[in-house]
Amino acid sequence: MARNQGSLVITLVRHGPSSVPSSERIRASAFRQFIEAEDSAGIAPTPGPPPSLRAAAAAAGVVVSSNLRRAIESARALVPARDIVMDAIFREASVPTDLWGPVRLRPEHWGVVARILWYLGWSGGGESFAEARERAGVGAARLAELAYAHGSVMLVAHGIIDLFLARQLRRHGWSGPRFPGFANWASTRYSYRPGSAPL
Repeated sequence: MARNQGSLVITLVRHGPSSVPSSERIRASAFRQFIEAEDSAGIAPTPGPPPSLRAAAAAAGVVVSSNLRRAIESARALVPARDIVMDAIFREASVPTDLWGPVRLRPEHWGVVARILWYLGWSGGGESFAEARERAGVGAARLAELAYAHGSVMLVAHGIIDLFLARQLRRHGWSGPRFPGFANWASTRYSYRPGSAPL
C-alpha cells in the first residue's frame, strides 16, 4: 500500500442528539433501563448536522462509526450516499448502571454520578477505566492506519471514547486540542505529518 505523503487528518465527531427523552427524573434503579434504551435508540431528527460538517464528511477519505445505532445514524446523516466502516472498538466507554439511592434525578445527572464512580475505579462488573483506555489505544492505532491509507478519516463516535482517543493520538505525535468537543455534532481535528508511521 502506498503511503500518503501529505498531512494526515483524523476528525473526531460526537453523534447527534439521542431520540430517547432525558428530561424526566428517575430513580437510580431505572438508570440501567435508560442506558439500555439509549444504546438501542437512534438520533432525534433535529437538530441535524451543520452544513460545514456535512461538507467535511463528504471530503473525508473514509467515514467510520461505532456500532451503536446513534453513531451509525449520525454517520449516515452526514454521508447518506457513502459506505461507512462500523467498528465496535469505537463504542462508548461503559458506564456503571447498578446505582442506588432514594432521590430522583434526570438521567444525565445519574450519568455524571456513574461516570465519577467509574473514574474512581468502580465499574459495576462492566468495562473498567483501564480497559476502556486500552481499547482506545487500539482504536487510535486503527484510525492512524486508516488515515495513512486514505489521507483523512472522520470518526463518528461518543464523548468519553473520543476523549480517550484524543489523548492517545496526542501522545503519539498528532496535533490537535487536548479535549475534543462534547456537544452533539461537535467535531475536532487532529493532524500528523508522517516522517515515520504514526502509532
